[in-house]
Amino acid sequence: AALYACSNVAQERLVRDRGDGAFLGRLGVSAFLVSAAQAVVLERDAVARADAVLARDVGAAWLFAGYVASMASLYVLAAWFFRRADAAAFNLSLLASDAYAVAFAAAVARAPPPPLYYLALAATAAGVVVYHGRPSPTAANLVLGRARTPSFADINTSPLLAAPPSGSSDASLAR
Repeated sequence: AALYACSNVAQERLVRDRGDGAFLGRLGVSAFLVSAAQAVVLERDAVARADAVLARDVGAAWLFAGYVASMASLYVLAAWFFRRADAAAFNLSLLASDAYAVAFAAAVARAPPPPLYYLALAATAAGVVVYHGRPSPTAANLVLGRARTPSFADINTSPLLAAPPSGSSDASLAR
């Protein structure tokens, strides 16, 4: 979970500094390279079996296509979300989504959650309350009512980094 959170922070920075296209392009290329290497080295037989199943079972092919579409949607929508909010809100939203799964399981499958679930739900709710209790300390702009972290482009346009006004000489800096 900690590595996923770090990944989301890096994704947020990439989306804000370089744009959605750069984020999705780099994500696609790196995911392809890692997945291809993993499939060749570790899962060659499993990929062959999956290929055979997908070739003869149309239902399995549709399920696989649905999975691919949902993952593509997740990352496109994540890029959209990172433009408007930050990685902490994204991670808290993902943690809170488990509450819907447990509520569904309790209502449909009549499977009550384990007792520790309520402790985890309370910790997640407390995290949401604490997070939204104050603006982000690194915020420069407000986005969706929350403060947004300045991007690298915002930092480069700082008046401190601007060129000296015309008419000033380097001799004044030497004093």
